[in-house]
Order: sequence, then C-alpha cells, then structure tokens
Amino acid sequence: MANINELLQELNPAQLQAVRHPPQIPLQILAGPGSGKTKVLTMRIAHLITNCYLPPWSICAVTFTNKAANEMRERLVKLIGKENTAQIKMGTFHALCCKFLRR
Repeated sequence: MANINELLQELNPAQLQAVRHPPQIPLQILAGPGSGKTKVLTMRIAHLITNCYLPPWSICAVTFTNKAANEMRERLVKLIGKENTAQIKMGTFHALCCKFLRR
C-alpha cells in the first residue's frame, strides 16, 4: 500500500483543500474534464480512512461514468488495499441506485 501523506504532496492547493475538507461535512466536487476529479475523490477516500479513521463501509462514492468508478476502485486497491476498498459503496449514480432499489 502507498503512503497517503507522501501522495498528498503531489496535489495542487485546490485539490489538497478538497481532500482535507472536514469529514463531518459532505463534499461535492464539480470540475471540468481532465481536472483530476477522480484523483481527488480517490485521495480523499484514502485520507478519510487512513488519517481520519473513518470506517470504509461508511463511505459512499458516486461517479457519473463506469470508467471513473472502475479507475477509482483500482486506485483505491493500491492505496488502502482490497479488503477496505470492497467495503466502500462505490459506483455510478445508476449502479448505486439500482443496488439500493434491489434491497
């Protein structure tokens, strides 16, 4: 697994602010294509689990595309491991809504 704090140094100030946003306050990331939304969301999740000690099962990460959801899942496995990643509710709006409706 990667050292989260070292990777945080690679972020620009706006990205770092989003990653370090207080965990008790919901966060919505809106930005254009290629601006690093998936990277920021991935780093935020890893930061919340690693540095803020939030349980992975308490996190819901919603993306718009399957590509972003799959990319985020792959990155998180490298950052926090397979077991933690599997506990996160993560996917597209459609996939997550479908899961909730089936329950």
